Amino acid sequence: MDCFSRPIRLVCVALVAGTASCAPLHAVPGAPEAGEPAGSWSPAVVTFPQYPTLSPDGSRVVFSWRGDLWAVGAEGGAAARLTNHPAHERRSEFSPDGSLLAFESERDGGRNLYVMPMIAGPGGSVLAGEVRRVHVMDRAQSLSGFSPCGGYLLLNSGHEPAIYRGQRMYRVPVVGGVLERLTDAHGNSPRLSPDGGTLVFSYRRHDFNRPRYRGSGTSDVWAMTVATGEFRRVTSDGADDADGFMLGDGSVVFVSSRDGQNNLWKIPAGGRDGDAVRLTAFAPGGSGSIGHGVRDLSVSADGRRAVFVVWDTLYTLDLSAPGAAPRAVEVAASSGADESDWNRTNIGREAGEAALSPDGKTLAVVARGEVFVRSTAENRPTRRVTNTAGRERDLAWSADGRVLYFVSDETGVPRLYAATVAMAREDLQPPKATPEAKEPEGAKEPAAAEPEKSDDAPAGADGAKGDGKATPPNGTKDAKAAKAEPDHGKRWAESIRYSVSMVSTGLESDGQDLRNGVFGVEVSGPIPSPDGRAMLLIRGRGDLVLHDLAGGENRVLLESWNRPEVVWASDSRHIVYSVSDHDFQSDIYILDTGDPGASPVNVTRHPDIDDSPRLTHDGKVLYFRSERAGSNGDYDVWYVFLDRSLEAMTAYELDEYFKAAADEVKKLKPAKPTPSKSAEVPPEGDAGGDAAKTEPKKKDEPKTPTPLKFDTDDAYLRVRRLTSIPGGLSGLMITPAGDRVMFNATDGDRSFVSVSRKNDDRKVIQAGGASPMGVSLTGDKVTYVARGQASTANPSTGKSDAMPIDAPVVIDVGAEQRQKFHEAARTIGNVFYHPTLKGLDWRAMTARYGTLAERTRTPEELARVVQMLFGELDGSHTGISPAGGFSATPTGTGYLGVETRPSADGLEVTRVLPESPALLPIGGPTHAIEVGDVIVAVEDRRLRSDRGTTDLTTALLGRSGQETLIEIQRKDAARPRFVMLVPISGAADARLRYQAEVQRRAERVDELSGGRLGYLHIQGMSMPSVRDFERDLYAAASGKDGLVIDVRDNGGGSTADILLSSLTAPVHTFTVPRGADPGAIPSDAYPRDRRLIYGYSRPISVLINENSFSNAEIFAHAIKTIGRGVLVGTATYGGVISTGAASLIDGSTIRTPFRGWYLPDGRDLENNGARPDLDVPMTPDAEAQGRDPQLEAAVKELMERAEKARREREAVRAKPAELPR
Repeated sequence: MDCFSRPIRLVCVALVAGTASCAPLHAVPGAPEAGEPAGSWSPAVVTFPQYPTLSPDGSRVVFSWRGDLWAVGAEGGAAARLTNHPAHERRSEFSPDGSLLAFESERDGGRNLYVMPMIAGPGGSVLAGEVRRVHVMDRAQSLSGFSPCGGYLLLNSGHEPAIYRGQRMYRVPVVGGVLERLTDAHGNSPRLSPDGGTLVFSYRRHDFNRPRYRGSGTSDVWAMTVATGEFRRVTSDGADDADGFMLGDGSVVFVSSRDGQNNLWKIPAGGRDGDAVRLTAFAPGGSGSIGHGVRDLSVSADGRRAVFVVWDTLYTLDLSAPGAAPRAVEVAASSGADESDWNRTNIGREAGEAALSPDGKTLAVVARGEVFVRSTAENRPTRRVTNTAGRERDLAWSADGRVLYFVSDETGVPRLYAATVAMAREDLQPPKATPEAKEPEGAKEPAAAEPEKSDDAPAGADGAKGDGKATPPNGTKDAKAAKAEPDHGKRWAESIRYSVSMVSTGLESDGQDLRNGVFGVEVSGPIPSPDGRAMLLIRGRGDLVLHDLAGGENRVLLESWNRPEVVWASDSRHIVYSVSDHDFQSDIYILDTGDPGASPVNVTRHPDIDDSPRLTHDGKVLYFRSERAGSNGDYDVWYVFLDRSLEAMTAYELDEYFKAAADEVKKLKPAKPTPSKSAEVPPEGDAGGDAAKTEPKKKDEPKTPTPLKFDTDDAYLRVRRLTSIPGGLSGLMITPAGDRVMFNATDGDRSFVSVSRKNDDRKVIQAGGASPMGVSLTGDKVTYVARGQASTANPSTGKSDAMPIDAPVVIDVGAEQRQKFHEAARTIGNVFYHPTLKGLDWRAMTARYGTLAERTRTPEELARVVQMLFGELDGSHTGISPAGGFSATPTGTGYLGVETRPSADGLEVTRVLPESPALLPIGGPTHAIEVGDVIVAVEDRRLRSDRGTTDLTTALLGRSGQETLIEIQRKDAARPRFVMLVPISGAADARLRYQAEVQRRAERVDELSGGRLGYLHIQGMSMPSVRDFERDLYAAASGKDGLVIDVRDNGGGSTADILLSSLTAPVHTFTVPRGADPGAIPSDAYPRDRRLIYGYSRPISVLINENSFSNAEIFAHAIKTIGRGVLVGTATYGGVISTGAASLIDGSTIRTPFRGWYLPDGRDLENNGARPDLDVPMTPDAEAQGRDPQLEAAVKELMERAEKARREREAVRAKPAELPR
């Protein structure tokens, strides 16, 4: 391979070792004080290094830690920081002469490659030069190394996306220039042998986190002879083999999971897989896990030493000494390493939840897991209620507005907490003097005054004596004052300090419960009753429990594997809820909680999904969402009158009814206080004692509402549709009178809207949509969160008022990392589909990985630890998407829809994609770019200069969607010509490439079958793909004898059964219209309007491969199970679990694989891919030659079956006596 280089300006910065400072454990409102950060390790020790690389002579190691690159001697010691950028720097590699360090970074947007000069300074210091971007691209690049001569970087990237869900391998000049394919085969981690004659790479994807996986998706190491393009398979074990390095003697060192953990192995020169020798033997010991063993392998350029990571430690291995043992490298960080221990920020725009107090005067908000409150009056201060490392959520006000309930996992398991006001502004004022009243005759002598409280008396909570016995605010024993009820709404609106305590519900348990909480029984979702006497709680995954606040008793109302959506009726006796059954269908139910023997009444009774019940205050109208009139997931608002008398009302009478109902709810006030035993929350300014135990007088007890009655017998027959919105809606809310309905609408621009009960008078409350939280008692305000800020709005006018909070905080990053990790571990432990978590001791596993997680500081580091933990489950559909971290402003690259190669004058066009900008320039097709044209310049930038050729992606940086002038030179033309066109985005370019490849495959099937077979590819299992399928099915298969259906590289979705309904439509009759020739009518002719989807009953073959995943695998299994067709290719991946998502405290999300899929014989589809009837592997040499042996085999086999079926159809048509004439 050609090599070239140019001088690089060296701007050197000396970096020397130092020490790091310490910080306290918990987040505090001010600056951190001296003390230990989260964890018990020395802060100077590098605790989670990643992606190490060795200098050419093996004397120095560069690694990634806390998002930056650091350098240390191979024997260990103090590390010097090489980069200091908010972006995440990942893998790095030294040039063969050690003068340059290449590395991956996202500092300019997408993950691209950069280089900087490296030189050893005096005294062992390290000098680093100016960082330079090598190549510009908006698609991620993964660095593998340098070419042996040092002139090129080797990488893999999705630069040229195709149907195949894999990457290609490239080289790019170190000085910048054109990205060139190393081969037309797909692959990862390309590395050249020291002599440059052999390319070693990994074929198929490699998942380091699942060493126990055995399936078609495992990776192997392959080698290609550069001169001839011939391929040789190096490894063939059923486990993952990847990260291959060819040494000078021709042997190959690689990482393999063949012994159950990732370890280092070696195959001698010319050897086979069976000759592999294990070089390391890392295996779990008493700790129970080593994080799957060896990761991030790198080998020095001289081939004498390897470096890698196991758990939290760097290791080196002498490859030149047979039998050598790995050597741990102890690394300490230099000064400034503790910068990432603390995060000073303002989380005011991170609100995720809000709740308005019953009187509407106070808004409670949860932001980044902390509870804040503020008055709803303008320009009022924000007060912080909680200050924990845990996550608070599920806000709920007591009916009287005295207590703010919420759920917190501060102790490791979600529990119920209660907050009350301990100090309000009024408490800062001196007590008002009581005017002396005229003493009546015969009055007794006044009692002696209480002695003053000593200054050194032991103090309890604010407003309470040290003995815990309450006193009135003025310090007297006046019984009348003691019983006076404060204005709770006013005190919360003017609150300053708070009393927070855990509420004992009687449901708590710290023992492992695989149904209700792997770390203990979880309590969540508090919903106090309107009269304040009871509360609904969720136990575990979905059990609905009625909790008596006065007596503390619990009664399970509903045992459920999933969380119901429930609302109280205004009588505090009935509840209305929706919940999914085992068919994942939900209806709306009403249950009388006052009758322990009552059964829930199914109100809606429909096989489609009904959810989000909303009941009016008078109980006469029930609104809900339903998808009964649309496609799956397309919801509209429906309603039903639960008072049958409303059915007989005329339009004007209904208007009067709703107006009167609205007038009535305007009179509603917060409930009067009721005693609560389980909450054990003292009154404001009181820590408990006599006042808390005082029984209220009977005249003060709230009246028990008259139980509501509901006409439910035929309610399911009387439901009415309110809305008809294409694409559906979400976030349903109603006013208590039912006169206004609010939801997120998807017709037009997405927005949160309010409509009248007639679906007219539409008001836009929030453009872009919102997360609605609730509606006030009187219906005058709806609370919602949008773009991280809480707001309230008037449902009738749509006018909204932002309720910003000011929340400056100092976050202990280590503590928050620990919180996020444990929340992720707890969530996956509770929801993972396997009932025993595959026999793992999840508590022990979580504790083990938790020690590693709390040592991380960046979102990317934590995400890797979380994924390592999830890998212990050896399951698919797990993952974490970290939030936060650096994010550069994206600058989209423009694409012309062409492929090029370097030429003397610029870039010669070798391919033009159909429907690309190159074929559709401004001015019409006569100005189109053609194959053979040479692109000379883009705008005023010449592509060819004495520095080399500029890559087209670099020249088109920022040109997506912009008119762009292209200068081209056509062959034999006397002068260049100019073309004006509009480059497209990377996503649009990927779509064009996909469509072009589908067309090429279809043409190949047509060629091989002589026009008798059709072809279609199903890109995904989504509704857009279903629509494409129906369109393409008719176009490809109409009039053909058979059909090749390709689900290779289909990543899944949810629509397998819709496709099957098309392919399995029963052939029970065929029809012949008057005037048609009966002998010309095929026996599968059927009226299209009689079917929900176009049906196809002729023979099919289904192409599958290792990238057929999830719902695509369900489709393939179904085809085989029911015998509908023949599977051709390689086995599918074996990744079939239904998954959802859950968010963590900082907005990171994890996947939640909760539902397993099983074949009729009970076999789990997870780790059990659909096996082909005709096994045809795809190999790198076939890809390099442009061949598709799987497609060819499918056509050959299908032709035989299609011919047989054709003869059978003709035999039916050959009976004219039985057909009408």
